[in-house]
Amino acid sequence: MKRVKTRNRVAGLLLAVAAGVAGCQDAGTGVDGQVPSGLVVLDARGSTVASAEGSRVSGAIEVGAGQPQTFTVRLTSADGGTISLGGRYSLQPRVLIGPLASVSVSGSDRLVVTGNSPGTTTLVLDVMEGGTVAIGPFIPLTVK
Repeated sequence: MKRVKTRNRVAGLLLAVAAGVAGCQDAGTGVDGQVPSGLVVLDARGSTVASAEGSRVSGAIEVGAGQPQTFTVRLTSADGGTISLGGRYSLQPRVLIGPLASVSVSGSDRLVVTGNSPGTTTLVLDVMEGGTVAIGPFIPLTVK
């Protein structure tokens, strides 16, 4: 009798572990199973001003003091595809040195960055999936 209970417990534990692993495999996947691996920041003309792939960041954002400027953010997947913001993924940007600039989100994929006073700081673009940061690159930000 003891053997049967032990086997049932082991079988139950294995099922729980298997279900947990299956759930983890789905975590972080976007539309059509894509996982965000980076992002691109575009200016009003659609030109890339900054991009991030994993921990590599290239480019920087520049804004004038007292002038709000709108940028579009596009998520990218490892296979080069684009993943839409909104729904499953949302932006939570922040400026590390707040007195230099402020940032807000307009719609699901637009950032409005306003320079307050000249200087250099960092814009953190946390891309949230639920309550978890899927990616969160640090983009250099200069206010002129």
